[in-house]
Amino acid sequence: TEDGTKTLRLTFLTEEAEEDGTESRNNYLRAEIFLSREPDAGEALEEQERLREATGAAGLEDEVVIEISGYYEGKMSREEQRIAAETLFDRMKAVRRDEIDEEELYTVYGYSSDGGEARSVAGVPVNVNLAVTYDEKMDRTVFRLGCPMIGTEY
Repeated sequence: TEDGTKTLRLTFLTEEAEEDGTESRNNYLRAEIFLSREPDAGEALEEQERLREATGAAGLEDEVVIEISGYYEGKMSREEQRIAAETLFDRMKAVRRDEIDEEELYTVYGYSSDGGEARSVAGVPVNVNLAVTYDEKMDRTVFRLGCPMIGTEY
């Protein structure tokens, strides 16, 4: 944008494969929007809809995934992480569906009626995915939120 608060990065990818002597080729357009201020879920869903409209107008099949990353300085306890996750889910009007609590990773899956398309995880609809990790080098607790799922490694 003109004020520098949003940046759009487009990446074109081609995936070629061969199976049973038949070659296939899939072309992908990855659009990433970076916000230089604190994002909110409502704005992210608006951007998701804008991308969906643009791909539809171009005749493309789409899969739009929203990812938001943020952090807290220092290492948060698991209880502090849970409270932050609950607060985030409450603000998104999301219901917790499942969680995975591992030593280095805390992951929460949920569903929000305002969250757009859902995926099925163990037969349960999910469209909110939160992962919390600790970055020792930077001494910060990192939160990654994906709708409907986080599409990058964490």
